Amino acid sequence: MENKRRFPRAEVQLDSSIRTQTSILIHNARVKDISECGICLQLKQHFGVGTALFVKIRLKFDANPITAPARVVRVGRGTHKLYPFDTGLDFVQLQPADRDRIRLFALDAHKNAPDDHQWQH
Repeated sequence: MENKRRFPRAEVQLDSSIRTQTSILIHNARVKDISECGICLQLKQHFGVGTALFVKIRLKFDANPITAPARVVRVGRGTHKLYPFDTGLDFVQLQPADRDRIRLFALDAHKNAPDDHQWQH
């Protein structure tokens, strides 16, 4: 099957948080994979395709979190018991400096990956 991703994604394990653009309620999330154009989060809550969210990500070894608007593009059942919803998000408006930080983080994750399973094209 041909992969239609614009940018490669690195599988990672990071903590994150999200909130809808219409609420102040913050939901914890786990980052499953990330690229400079999007992210897959493991969530406790189901958010439908098209839902507008703000996502906050703290990259390893980076003191400043990245906060960006994103939109849900895909939802599936995951395998994690506490975070059962695998939710794919596209970044809507990512600052160029943050995009660069994510790109470098993903490249570093690939370089340090123990095997090819941590890098998805």
